[in-house]
Amino acid sequence: MTTLLAIGANAVAQNYVSQPPLPNGGVFRWSQLWIDPSPAGNDLDSDAICYSGFTLNQNATIKRLDWWGKGAHELGFQLEIWRQDPGTIAYQPLGVFREQGAHPDWELTTNNYHTEAFGNFLHHWIDLPNPVQLAANNSSNPRWFFSVIANTGVPYATWDWAQATNGTGTFYWIRGQHMFFLVGDPRAFKITGDPVPEPATMVGLLFGAGFIGIRRLRK
Repeated sequence: MTTLLAIGANAVAQNYVSQPPLPNGGVFRWSQLWIDPSPAGNDLDSDAICYSGFTLNQNATIKRLDWWGKGAHELGFQLEIWRQDPGTIAYQPLGVFREQGAHPDWELTTNNYHTEAFGNFLHHWIDLPNPVQLAANNSSNPRWFFSVIANTGVPYATWDWAQATNGTGTFYWIRGQHMFFLVGDPRAFKITGDPVPEPATMVGLLFGAGFIGIRRLRK
């Protein structure tokens, strides 16, 4: 019966978002923060953050994240998931208020990820040590936003997030320009996980597995 349940778990794994990169990376966008080695905690005008929106039609367990880009990331990546800014219907993450104290629904800063060459840039991915539970989007949160931020100790070095073949645009912030942008080219990333069964569905799965187990015992 253990084998049966394992097969069932693999069968429901799915890509919630699949936005592969253009072959040449398309329009790259900066998305990195300089980490000041001094206690002063200074920042740079080249600091930038990209947010790329996605929607979920059902509750989900996120297990893996993929992203593509090039540039400085020697201090690892800061991965974040934000909800829509509730104060507007515009395509805008709550991250616009991060410097005023807003926090993402989920974040992970890590050096423990995989990397492989992808043409003239890189493919990164991580199997999350603790899967992320996300609720289906609704009228109070019509979309989620995924953000990839490279951390670098090199002043003015940038990490460039590749453009995707499909998807919505990019909500974009550059510190030195003192404003936010909405640009039309989407970012390249993939989100993989499992649906979260509704209670009635879970009962049905358990009953079915138990019924098969009973049949096997009788044989």
